[in-house]
Amino acid sequence: MNDLAFSTEIRVVKKDDLPADAQQFAAIPADLERPAFSLAYSSLVAVYDYAHADGSIAFVVARFQTSRGKTYMQYTAWQLADGQRVWAAAGYSAQRPLYNLPALEQSSEKPVLLVEGEKCVDASQQWARFAVTTWAGGANGMSRTDFTPLSQREVIICPDDDEPGHQAGNWLADHLVGLGARVMIFDTAQLAEAFAGNPHSGFDIADAIDAGLHEGQFAAMVANSAVCTKYAGNDIAELASENDDEITPQRQVYQEIEAAFGIAPDVHERFDLSVDGVTTWKTDKKGALVRIFVSSPLVVLGRTRLSGPRGGWGYHIGLRNCLGQWETLTIPAKLLANDGKELRELLAEAGAITPQEFTGRRALMEYISYAQNCPVITLASRPGWLGDEFALPNAIISPGDGENGPSLTLDMGGRDHLLNRNGTLEEWQELAALAAPNTRATFALCCAFAPPMLRHLKMKGGGFHFFGNSSRGKTTLLRLAGSVWGGGGEEGFVRNWNNTSNGAEGMIADHNDLLLPLDELTVAAPELASQLIYMLANGQGKGRARKDGSAAERNSWNALVLSSGEKTAAQQITQGRHRSQMTGGLAVRMVDIPIEHAPGETIEDTCGLGSSRAWVEKVKCLTDDHYGLAGPAFVETLCVERSAHIAQARRYIERVQEMLFENGDDPQVQRAAERFALVAAAGQLASDWGIIPISHAQILRAIAACVNGGAILGHGSDGIVLSRAA
Repeated sequence: MNDLAFSTEIRVVKKDDLPADAQQFAAIPADLERPAFSLAYSSLVAVYDYAHADGSIAFVVARFQTSRGKTYMQYTAWQLADGQRVWAAAGYSAQRPLYNLPALEQSSEKPVLLVEGEKCVDASQQWARFAVTTWAGGANGMSRTDFTPLSQREVIICPDDDEPGHQAGNWLADHLVGLGARVMIFDTAQLAEAFAGNPHSGFDIADAIDAGLHEGQFAAMVANSAVCTKYAGNDIAELASENDDEITPQRQVYQEIEAAFGIAPDVHERFDLSVDGVTTWKTDKKGALVRIFVSSPLVVLGRTRLSGPRGGWGYHIGLRNCLGQWETLTIPAKLLANDGKELRELLAEAGAITPQEFTGRRALMEYISYAQNCPVITLASRPGWLGDEFALPNAIISPGDGENGPSLTLDMGGRDHLLNRNGTLEEWQELAALAAPNTRATFALCCAFAPPMLRHLKMKGGGFHFFGNSSRGKTTLLRLAGSVWGGGGEEGFVRNWNNTSNGAEGMIADHNDLLLPLDELTVAAPELASQLIYMLANGQGKGRARKDGSAAERNSWNALVLSSGEKTAAQQITQGRHRSQMTGGLAVRMVDIPIEHAPGETIEDTCGLGSSRAWVEKVKCLTDDHYGLAGPAFVETLCVERSAHIAQARRYIERVQEMLFENGDDPQVQRAAERFALVAAAGQLASDWGIIPISHAQILRAIAACVNGGAILGHGSDGIVLSRAA
C-alpha cells in the first residue's frame, strides 16, 4: 500500500471520456505523478499497486468507504494522441498480474497462500512461512488475471466464508490444477468458528488475524486434513501419477484431442473444457458465480489463412459430436461478428451443441476468438500441392515430421469430393494384381499415379480417351483407376461428362493434382467438350470479373483425365449441328485409345476367373470395397527425398520417349509421347515403391499397346523395346 498523499493537480478522466485513439500503458511510467484518487460521496481508505515481476506498476486499485460499504476502483495510465499522459478510472486491458508478484517470484520455495482481497494479503504477508497473493476485481477479475506464476507451486486457497467465496475457491482450484499447481482449499468457516464468537458472512483471514490468529496456529490448521483438504476436482497433476488411474471428464477430453489431432489443447483460462462441454463463469446480481454453458466439446486447432493473394483469416475447429467422434471444421473469422447466428448454424450442422442463452452465445464467440496463440495454418480450398504439402480431405501429406502441428488444412466447403478411403492398401493390391497382365487395365492404373508429378516435372495436363462399343469394360477401367484416389460414389470415383461449363470447371479444380475419370463423352455437347479439353490441358478456367469490375482470380489446376465413350474424341467433337473443328491441338490434348486389344476383346488375361465378364464383375466388386489408399501412399513416398524421385522420373520419361519416338517426329506427336512416357514413369515409380504389384516390363508393354496396338520389336538390356508410333 502506498502513501495516500498525491498531487491534486493531476487530471483523472472517466473511461468514457478517453479518446478512441488513446493507448493504455502496459506499465505506468515511473515519472508520471499520481493524482489524488477520489470518488463522490466516499472516503479513500487504501491504495494498492499491482506490479509486474520486474517491479514496474501495471495499475493501481483504490479502496473507498461509502455509506453502503466498501468499493474498489482501478486506475490506469494512458497516452493521448497529442502526447499528453493522463490517468483514467478504467480497468487494465491486458492480463492482470497478481498482487505482490515481485515478492511472490522471489520466494519460489514457499507455499502460496491465495487469499481474497488486498487487505488479507497485507494482514498475512508478515508470516514467513508463506508467500501471499490475491487478484484484482473480485469474482469478475479472476478470468482476467494471469495465474501462471502459480504453475507447479503448492497453493493454499483461503476464500471468504460466503457463497461467492466458495464459488471463487472452486473456480480457482479448477484453474490452478489445470496449470499444474498442487492445490488445497482452506475451510474458512472453521477459522471463523475458532476466532469469532458470532462470525459474519464474508469472514476472512484478516478478520481472524485481527481476532488473534498467529502464524503457528494457521500452519497447524493447514496440516489438519479436516480443515485444509487437497482439491480433487480436476486434479490433472495428481491424475498424472502412475498409481492413479481415475479418468476425469477434463482429462478424458484432453486425451481424446491429443489422440485425434496430435496436440495438447490450448484453452483460455476463462474457460473449462471437458467431455461435458465448454463452460465459463459469470457473476449474478447477488455476486455469486454461475456456470455458463458455451458449447459441446470444442477446441481451436489453429488460425487459418486462405491461400492466394486475397486470403482471409479463420479458425480450424475440432468438435466432438454426439457419437463421441472428433471432426474438423473451418470457419471464417467474419462469422464471429454481430450475434454469431451463422457461426452457431454452422457448428450445429456439423454436430455441435450450441448455447441458447445470450451470455453463452457471446461466450462461444469469445472462446473461439481468444485462441490467438495456436498455430497458423494455411487453408487450401482444393486438393493437391500447396508448397511442399499435399492436401486431401482426410489427410495432409507433408515431408516433415509434424511435431509442430499441421501447417496446411483443406476445406472444400462441403462439396462432394469422393476422396474417401476404405479397406487397406494390401487388400487394394489384390485388385491391382488383376490389372497386371492386361494392357488397358495397367495403363489406366498407371494414369492414376501421374497427376501429382505434373507440377514438379513442369508438364501440362491433358487426357486419354478409351473408346469402343458399349459393354467392353470402359467404365470398369475408369473405376479401377479412380480407386487409387477414392470411391464411394455410384461408380466409385468416376464422374460424368454431362455437365455445364461452370460446373465442369469447378469439378476439374476439385481434382487438382489428381486423376479425373470422366465417363460417357457421348453425352457432352461437342462445343462444350472442345472447351473443356482445352481447359483441362491449359490448366486454367475462364476469366471473370468481380462486382467492382476488377478481375477475379481464375481457377487453376494440374489435371490428368481418363475418359471413356463409344466414339473417339475426334468423332464426338466434329459431329452434330453444333460440332466443333477437331484441330491438332485438341487431338494431342485428348489422345484416343481403342479399348479393345483385339476385335471384341478388352481383357487379355482373366486371371483364372474364366471370362472377361467375370473379370469385370470381380473388379467392380473390389472397387466397391477398396479405394483411396494407393494414391496417398504414392504421394507420401514422393514427399520423402522428392528431388531424387523426380530426377528418377525424368530418367524413366527420357528412356520411354526414346523407345517410342524419334527427334524428327512432329512436335504434337512428341507432346503426346511425353504424356505416355509420364504415365509409364508414374507406374514404374509405383512399382519400385511396392505400391502396385506390376513389373516394369508389364507397364512398358501396356504403354506400347496403347500407343500402337502393342507391337513389340524385341528385348534389350532395359527390358522391352517399344516400336515407334505409326
